[in-house]
Amino acid sequence: MKKLIIFLFIVAAIAVTILIVLKVTVNDLKKEDIVENLNKIIVDGSDSLYSLKIRDYEVTGSFNGARINGVEVTINPGDI
Repeated sequence: MKKLIIFLFIVAAIAVTILIVLKVTVNDLKKEDIVENLNKIIVDGSDSLYSLKIRDYEVTGSFNGARINGVEVTINPGDI
C-alpha cells in the first residue's frame, strides 16, 4: 500500500511538472509573433482573398498544441 501511494505521488508530480512546462512554453510565444504568422499564412497566402480580425484573444496550451480564441477569418468582400 505504501509503494502504491509513493508511485501515485511520483506520477502526480510528473504530471504537474509537464503541465507547468507546457504552460510556460505557450506563454513564451509572443502574441505579436502569432498575429504576424497568422497574417502571413491567411491573408498573404490567399492574395488578400481572406481578411483576418483579431479581437481580444488568448493562447491556451494543451497536450495537442495551442488553441487561439478570438480570431475571425472572413472572405474579403472587395474580392467577391
